[in-house]
Amino acid sequence: IASNDELHVVATHLDQYRHATRSPEPYWTEALRRDPGDQRAHRSLGLRRYRAADFEAAEVHLRASVERQSLLNSNPRDGEAHYLLGLTLIRQARLPEARALLGRAGWDGHWWAPAQLALVRLDLAAGDDESAVERAVALVEAVPQLNAARNAAVVGLRRLGRDAEAQVILDQTRAADPLDVWARYLAGASLELDPVT
Repeated sequence: IASNDELHVVATHLDQYRHATRSPEPYWTEALRRDPGDQRAHRSLGLRRYRAADFEAAEVHLRASVERQSLLNSNPRDGEAHYLLGLTLIRQARLPEARALLGRAGWDGHWWAPAQLALVRLDLAAGDDESAVERAVALVEAVPQLNAARNAAVVGLRRLGRDAEAQVILDQTRAADPLDVWARYLAGASLELDPVT
């Protein structure tokens, strides 16, 4: 394979379809041999290491991806590497640094919602319910079908004693998706589904 671009295309195909007999990793590794800073290969290998819970290795790859992407542009077009590095740092309990990276990932509209959801969850975990609710409600308004944001808003609103607002959101979520497990849990419903007859 002559170019790193083609190596990336082949690896992405193998990864996307979870090829049964071919791993994408040798293609990304070859891309890094040819160009040690290839941001696509670093991002892809970082994601694979993150999914394998090898957060230290994920961080190395994702930092390299962010560094290359940010070389000439502090706000690169694609925020995926920033988002993934933020998640990786959350797993390593490095929350201030993770927050900054998630904020940067939001520059890219495609990664804004996932980054905001991660920030909502961090706010809830830290007990900053006001901030969590503010973010979650804005996220629900922007992406109404994102049930995870709706459920997070319900948790935050309940903690703040705003039960009526929480109930409205919960009722809307359950009406739109009666099988959403978290919404069922928040409503106090049984998590066991009725058997199909």
